Amino acid sequence: MRKNGVKRTEEEFQMNGESIEVIEEYKYLGCTINQHLECKGMVKERANAGARALNSWLRGCTAAIGEVKGEAFMKLMETLVENVLLYGAEVWGCGRQLEQVEQVQLRAARIFLGVGRLHPKVALLFEMKMLPLKWEAGSRCINFWLKVLRMGDNRLIRSVMLEAMEMRGKVKWLRDLEQSLGELGWKGVSVEDMRRLSSGEIRQMLRDGAWRMVREAWDAEIQE
Repeated sequence: MRKNGVKRTEEEFQMNGESIEVIEEYKYLGCTINQHLECKGMVKERANAGARALNSWLRGCTAAIGEVKGEAFMKLMETLVENVLLYGAEVWGCGRQLEQVEQVQLRAARIFLGVGRLHPKVALLFEMKMLPLKWEAGSRCINFWLKVLRMGDNRLIRSVMLEAMEMRGKVKWLRDLEQSLGELGWKGVSVEDMRRLSSGEIRQMLRDGAWRMVREAWDAEIQE
C-alpha cells in the first residue's frame, strides 16, 4: 500500500525462498483493494454486478411470468439487485462517487414506471418511494463504524479503528464518515450516546435521517 505520488518500493519480498509478486490491486472477500486504498474500483464493480443482476432478474421474470408490478417489483429489486449493489458498502459507502451504483437503481425505476432516460430523477424516486442508494450505502458504513466501536477491548479491529480516529483528518475513510454523519445531523455523535440503542434502532434512526434529507432535497428540486 502506498499514497499517490509515492514511488513503489523496489524491495523484494520472499516466502520460503520464492519471490512474492507486487501487484496494483487484489480482490479480498469480493472487494477489490488497490495499492492506494481507493474505493473507485469497488464502486465500479458493484455497479457492473448490480446491472447484471437486474438484467438477469428481468429476463427470468419475463420468461417465467411476464411483467412484474407493485410491491413484488420493489421486494425483488431490494433482494436481488440492491443487495448486490450494496455489497461491501461498509468500506465504500460514505464515499462521494456513488453515481454508478445509483444509475442502476434509477434504471430499474424507469423500467418499473415505463418512462425514458430524460424523466427527472426526483420524480422517479418520489413515485417509487425509493431511498437513493447513496443514503443506504452511507447508513451501512456508519452502522459498521458504531458496531466496531461497541466491540470488546480485545478485538483488533476496534484497536485499529480507535487509532485511526486519533489520526482524524489523515484517514480518508474517517473524513468521508464524518461528512456523512454531519449530513445526517449526527455530527459529534459518540459511541456512549448509542450504548442504550439496539442495532435495529440505530439503523432506523439513520434511515429516518436520510429520508428527512432526501425530502428536503426533493422539495428544493420540485420548486425549481
